[in-house]
Amino acid sequence: MTKVTLRFDKVASARLLRMRLVGRGEEGTQTTGLATLIGAALVLLLSGALYNASLALAVRRQFSAWQAAWAASMLAWGTCWSQLHLFFFPAMAGALSAQICTGLSCLAIALATLSAITALEQVHVSVYLRRTALGLTGCVFALGLPLSLMRSGPIESLGAVLAMLVLANLLSVAVSIGQAWRRGSREARSFAGAWAVPMLVLGSTSFFDADTMFWGGGSQILVLFAAAWQTLWLSIAASRTYARLRVERDIARQAEAQAQELARRDALTGLPNRRGFIERAGSILNISRGRGDVVALLLIDVDWFKSINDVYGHEAGDLVLQGIACCLAPHESPVSATARLGGEEFAVLVAGMGDVELMRFAEALRHEISSYDHGDVIGHRKVTASIGITRSTIAADFHSLYRVADEALYEAKRGGRDRVAIQLMDAPDRYSDLGEVALKC
Repeated sequence: MTKVTLRFDKVASARLLRMRLVGRGEEGTQTTGLATLIGAALVLLLSGALYNASLALAVRRQFSAWQAAWAASMLAWGTCWSQLHLFFFPAMAGALSAQICTGLSCLAIALATLSAITALEQVHVSVYLRRTALGLTGCVFALGLPLSLMRSGPIESLGAVLAMLVLANLLSVAVSIGQAWRRGSREARSFAGAWAVPMLVLGSTSFFDADTMFWGGGSQILVLFAAAWQTLWLSIAASRTYARLRVERDIARQAEAQAQELARRDALTGLPNRRGFIERAGSILNISRGRGDVVALLLIDVDWFKSINDVYGHEAGDLVLQGIACCLAPHESPVSATARLGGEEFAVLVAGMGDVELMRFAEALRHEISSYDHGDVIGHRKVTASIGITRSTIAADFHSLYRVADEALYEAKRGGRDRVAIQLMDAPDRYSDLGEVALKC
């Protein structure tokens, strides 16, 4: 056979036809190889579309949504171009499939541009470049959509114009990415690696014929794999970005938690301050009410502390307060709380102690404070403390406990200091509730 004559009716342009003769015995190998390449590219695009769609739903980012839509459009284009859809819709064979491919390719270019431009922050890309890229995208879509519906007329001329618009659009995106990179955009660096291959493929196939490559798959196979490359690259880059943002968020939350904890701690002694103590006391009181436990509040005031500051200096006074804090800190537990309320006043709240146990606990604290060795910072002077206690067998609020314990503390001071005084509560509504004491404190 030396010559084959074929006739096609209603063809808009013979140069738009793509045909290739395959020698006998080669069709199986070439068809298998082409199907393998197409299938691999389509699977990668499907994975990228699903992954970016899940990211868009999870993190509510516009970029991931555009990227998922772009990957889905390229997947649809590859399915239509490879005629895989004819297994399910055989009536679409012929011009209809070609028209759909043209429309999908224009849609894919528009989505890819929107994905890139919207991901770059406005401070990194000039308004002129942004508008130019979006304007060219609109032109590509505006020309490509009616072109995909044409079956006659100047299809070749309009196709050449569309090809020039596509190249101009790619160039505007490339310039936008370069400008954003120079201005320090992290997203631009990711886009540079992702767009490099598709731009190279689309640009090169516009100037040389690649249709004989890949068993006739040619430029379309190159475009499919370039699209898969871009999808996977941007998916990985987005994952890294979101992972970094997650780490930064966790660090910020940890810093916030530390700041809140510091706001509830006394900087000098490390014990809870008044605010932290009131919050902790409220929790213990609520638990004790449910269990019916006895609750007691001990107010501890250092005797003659002003004279320590006057004689030995405030630095020595600070060391004394730190020493007393060392005596109280071990008594912090799920059923007890300690604090420095301010100045030389400390507090301990305990639950579940009987009368005898409570008095022994208070005397042990007083003895531990008075026997603590503060070293030569105060000339081995003995430091004592007075303790006022109130206990309640009824449901009491913190403010009531504090007022009665304060009265007991003044009684201990009037009695000669370095002693323990106790007063019992009369009724649960003797004083106002915790909300009032929080405001007063």
